[in-house]
Amino acid sequence: MIKILVIILLLINTLFIFGDTINGTLQVKGYKNYYVNYKIANNSHSFGDPSNFYILLHKAYDGKLMNNYYVMGKISAIRGDKHSWNRKVLIEVNTATAYNTNRGFVKSRFEDWKLVTVRYKGDKYIALRANIRSTLYAIEFTGWAYVSDGELLKPVLGGNATWPNGKKISVKPGEQITEEKEFFTETENIYGNEIIKGSASINGNVLIGKANDTGQKLQVEGSVSINGTLHTSELVVIQNVWADYVFENNYKLRPLEEVAKFVKVNKHLPDVPSEKEVKSKGVSVGDMQAKLLQKVEELTLYMIEQDKKINLLNEKNEILEKKLEKLEVKK
Repeated sequence: MIKILVIILLLINTLFIFGDTINGTLQVKGYKNYYVNYKIANNSHSFGDPSNFYILLHKAYDGKLMNNYYVMGKISAIRGDKHSWNRKVLIEVNTATAYNTNRGFVKSRFEDWKLVTVRYKGDKYIALRANIRSTLYAIEFTGWAYVSDGELLKPVLGGNATWPNGKKISVKPGEQITEEKEFFTETENIYGNEIIKGSASINGNVLIGKANDTGQKLQVEGSVSINGTLHTSELVVIQNVWADYVFENNYKLRPLEEVAKFVKVNKHLPDVPSEKEVKSKGVSVGDMQAKLLQKVEELTLYMIEQDKKINLLNEKNEILEKKLEKLEVKK
């Protein structure tokens, strides 16, 4: 009987421990303050300038040694039902200021939110510039945050704004956002597929498919597909095979008659891809450069052969001219 009572008491205690429901914000204070669903704003509105909405994270170093400030966690917001567009926002934030350094990193999925430094009421802040294209609800933060003074996760307007219905919002003088600069200091290791929509500012080298950094800004191990135009001031292609074999003694140069027949039938040079092949498969820049050099070197050999024949003909002409002169003298 006693055992049964103990089991019942344990079950009741378990229900009390794990069955509690907490409504609103949960805040645990200590050396690292932890927040659950810390409310930043009930909702936001779409403005005429969608990049005119900011969330101040914490103060930033501005020439004076700083205490410890940080925000490490996730900012979420929602929208969507049978009457409104399905929109879910999840922003991962990791920013900190201490001593004489500002460091920061932000990861934004499907939304073009940027990490910036701004000036607000005379103080420099690290902030999120939010892309508010339509109303968002329940903008909340979950994670660790600490600010000894200044604003913590405060939503502000950068300046005067206009709602789509024409209503204007004015910001008090002195509370407008000024001196905005994009801010990005940290690198990120990503495993798996990554899709970037919009602009991405990366301070450092980007390695794709490899771990050994060789110093170039973009390093890729594997194939790259670009559907568009690549603009570059210089292109270096490393080739394992080059066309100098054309000048080897055992290289068999096609007779010009054979080349002429091939061109007449196929409408392109031997060993060079046809227009149909290029349209369907594309062309390798390195291989094509090697083939073009092969044709230039073959053309050089043809010219050398033609030069030999021309010189031989000139010699024969000189002999014939001398014989002709002698015959004319005898007459």
